[in-house]
Amino acid sequence: MDLEFGVTEFGILDRIVYKNKNQHRRWSYFQYLLKVRRDLRLLQSAKLEEILNSCFLVIHGKGPKQKLLKRRRCDGGKCNFLERLLGVVRLLSKVVHLFVICCSQLFL
Repeated sequence: MDLEFGVTEFGILDRIVYKNKNQHRRWSYFQYLLKVRRDLRLLQSAKLEEILNSCFLVIHGKGPKQKLLKRRRCDGGKCNFLERLLGVVRLLSKVVHLFVICCSQLFL
């Protein structure tokens, strides 16, 4: 699975924010756009492609289920797979919600 499309859109969004930050920084839609950009950066750092590839390997029966479902503590090292997946899902739902708010305020 290739998630290369998200990199291009994130680059465009980042450039739009960079060019218009001083002019639009006080508007509410721009504040939501800044939140979307911040959350997309977090999503990139979560390595979404790695998580989805692991999921699809298990779904298609090509990957070991035990390795993904093994419980590990998340103290200082890597969190286990299920905790990372839950974090990515929450972040995606937050990004979609903020994006809908931003668009609705922009076009109303």
